[in-house]
Amino acid sequence: MKLHRNQLIYLLPIHHQGNITTGNTHTVQPFQNEVDLIRVTGANLREPLEWSVGEYNPVDAHGRFMQFSGNHLMVF
Repeated sequence: MKLHRNQLIYLLPIHHQGNITTGNTHTVQPFQNEVDLIRVTGANLREPLEWSVGEYNPVDAHGRFMQFSGNHLMVF
């Protein structure tokens, strides 16, 4: 576990394999928040990510950029 800004954060290793248990969900979300597990393809993720940076201009950095956190990209 890691302490960050007075919050306990539980970091699961990226290489973790196996079933997600109710205990796992209570460990990472102890405050009765909802946890959703979804299966998506790379194409499902790529389209909105490409859209979010589609108008990026390094000289004039404005435009759209999707805000997200907690994502890990694993390429096989």
